[in-house]
Amino acid sequence: MLKNLSVKQKIYAGFAAVLVLLIIMSVIGYNVIGSASDGFNTYRGWAKNANTSGRVQANLLESRLAAKNFFINGEQKDVLAFTECIDKTSQFLDEAEQNVDIPER
Repeated sequence: MLKNLSVKQKIYAGFAAVLVLLIIMSVIGYNVIGSASDGFNTYRGWAKNANTSGRVQANLLESRLAAKNFFINGEQKDVLAFTECIDKTSQFLDEAEQNVDIPER
């Protein structure tokens, strides 16, 4: 079959085949990048939720330490540290209520 074609026709057929393969690869690549972007956005949401809950937990632990220190030492700085940690915890809880889409997470 290729013997009947001229050199010019063979070159055009080769370029057409390469062009078709390039278009197919471009479409596949575009679809893969789109799905990867969706996956990254999902991960980003999970990471934000995890960071917010970590901040809440860290501030609760700091408030417990401040309360323990107050019971041991009875110093006013521990009361101030406790109220500061509780205020931060409240702020992070408000932020979590706004950001968390699915409360079951």
